[in-house]
Amino acid sequence: MLSKLQYAKLLIGLALIGLGTSSTDAQDTSPQPTFNVGYAKRDITPQAPMPMWGYGDRHDMLSEGTLHPLFAKAIVIQAGDDKLAIVGLDLGRGPTRAMTEKIREEISKQAGIKHVMISGSHTHHGPCIELLDHEGFGKGKFDAAVVYNKKLPDLIVQAILAADENAQAARIGVTSKDVAFNRNRHTKRRPKVVDPMLAIMRFDAASGDQAGKPIAVLVNYAAHPVMTQGEILKFSADYPGFLEDKVESELNAGCVFMQGAAGDMSTNPPAGVHGPQAYGELLADHVLEMAAATETTVPEKPSIRGRVDRFRFPSRVDYSNPLVVFSYSQAFFPELIRCFTKEMQNGVPPELNTILLNKQIALVGGSGEFFCNHANRLKERSYVDHTLFFGYCNDHYLYFPTIEAVSEGGYGASSPVSPVAVGAGEQMMNQALINIYTMLGKIAAETPTQPATEEKGSTADEFPVRVDCEGLYPIHLQGVCLDEEKNIFWSFTTWLVKTDSHGKLIKKIPVDNHHGDLCFDNGKIYVAVNLGKFNDPAGNADSWVYVYEAKNLKELARHEVQQVKYGAGGIATHNGRFLVVGGLPQEIEENYLYEYDSEFNFLKQHTLASGHTDVGIQGAAYAEGTWWFACYGTQLLTATADLQMQGRYTFDCGLGIVGLGQNRFYVARGKCEKGKGCHGYLLRAVPNDDSGLKVLAD
Repeated sequence: MLSKLQYAKLLIGLALIGLGTSSTDAQDTSPQPTFNVGYAKRDITPQAPMPMWGYGDRHDMLSEGTLHPLFAKAIVIQAGDDKLAIVGLDLGRGPTRAMTEKIREEISKQAGIKHVMISGSHTHHGPCIELLDHEGFGKGKFDAAVVYNKKLPDLIVQAILAADENAQAARIGVTSKDVAFNRNRHTKRRPKVVDPMLAIMRFDAASGDQAGKPIAVLVNYAAHPVMTQGEILKFSADYPGFLEDKVESELNAGCVFMQGAAGDMSTNPPAGVHGPQAYGELLADHVLEMAAATETTVPEKPSIRGRVDRFRFPSRVDYSNPLVVFSYSQAFFPELIRCFTKEMQNGVPPELNTILLNKQIALVGGSGEFFCNHANRLKERSYVDHTLFFGYCNDHYLYFPTIEAVSEGGYGASSPVSPVAVGAGEQMMNQALINIYTMLGKIAAETPTQPATEEKGSTADEFPVRVDCEGLYPIHLQGVCLDEEKNIFWSFTTWLVKTDSHGKLIKKIPVDNHHGDLCFDNGKIYVAVNLGKFNDPAGNADSWVYVYEAKNLKELARHEVQQVKYGAGGIATHNGRFLVVGGLPQEIEENYLYEYDSEFNFLKQHTLASGHTDVGIQGAAYAEGTWWFACYGTQLLTATADLQMQGRYTFDCGLGIVGLGQNRFYVARGKCEKGKGCHGYLLRAVPNDDSGLKVLAD
């Protein structure tokens, strides 16, 4: 054991080499950062009949009108150069992952907003937003829903951008109290645990004629909005809508409801209070009382820190079993279940968002229905002034019960509606707590909290550290991609090869020379192909994209992409669009990126201010909100979501790069031996500040 003197010397030594256990703020003589807040809303009520979200026994019955309009309500907070958007939706869930990524990309590109938390109120009278524009997934049968779901992200973006435009110098105040208006509907153990905290964040104008007047009030409470009768097939915001209506009317300001950890929380109206309007207005009375008593101030040191963690937990349900899928389809309806199981085939992939505002307020969002004790324990262990938990945030992966709740069983805790691995919620809350203390400087940022080689919540062999492709091929490897089942597709210039996740050969076919990099999308493999010259200043390439069925490598189509005039070599996809990259003549000091829609209609040529890279770009991938471009030799380029140059690194990934999620990648390497052939293999990699990526083993 160290003496106090020895321990003090150790701390001093560690601090001198940058290994201290905590950090403190240096004296700051820079100008005071701005603190601005804006509010806006957009009507998101569907105008056509479509399936409703919330009750399985409705199946695919169509909506029949509107009881209470549905809104997207946004608050944008700016602290210095950082911006946070908080959005409350009158929907049953947060936006899908694809929607969330599209929203992130647009608000980052158009307004520089890097942090976003979008929660559904969990009304059971909203539209079904999962249906997709694919046969069997919604298209053809529920076209009105498909059209709405395509439009929804744009409406949310509009609300956020309008709130950003409305931003003004602001003051902030936070108040919370316990109210007895919810109950635990799950546990049989007494006393029954609840999360009674009703919290508000009040934002006031800080200057001008409106100084002291409210801009908006954010309300956070946990209770299932199921007070509107299920057999009523009309859209309704349920009690949160009536709560917001009354607060907005009384304060002449915006009101945004953010649902809490309501997985096991039902409403508990007192005697004489019946229905969603009466209950919502009862809560509104308490909110108004709290708002009146809340003192708002301009933060001394405005700041926004944020982090997104993505997990992939094993599933307790085998969604590859046709009988399981059939059972779910009977309980709900087939098109919805196809969309659901497509996303869950490889485990349950929730997202965790952690925000620290002004080093005083922690906001944590989880993409599902978290049981209340997750939020309770997080708040107990979070030593900041205020901690708020938002459920149904940025996607939705059903229920996240506590471990002890799983032991009791019952609805919300059993696997049919809670497929995520037992203990997943606890792991996510622990990560949120680590994030909070890291942002506060109480835990060193480099402190390892888990093995670097593991995906959070996953099994060790889900993505092996190294995968060798079975077989030898005449010409070297050009690119790789993975499908949803983790099968690997390898492009060896004149051979297209499919293996399982461990490199065992499934199928191979001869193909035209030169097949380059490839990507997977919706059951198909897309390959960048050049039948002409590469890197010719005169542009004598012959560029194509060949399309193959992932299941059996059957060729499906060929699309001309002659705009790629120096030779198509790489391809990637994001948000339904494709980016084709390729060769580059010696004298050009920038790279060109060619954007196409899903039918390969040319949309736009982008210029990447990268400087010259030897013979251009070989491969491309979109992962972790970033574009990654693998160049010949040992050059790696990165770009923002809107294709602005971000970084240039020395790292060898010219034979292929693919994102695996949760900050994990595969990079391709290979070797050719004269008289024998060429071999390819993959190495797991993680992001690295110095080299862009870093392999875990070689």
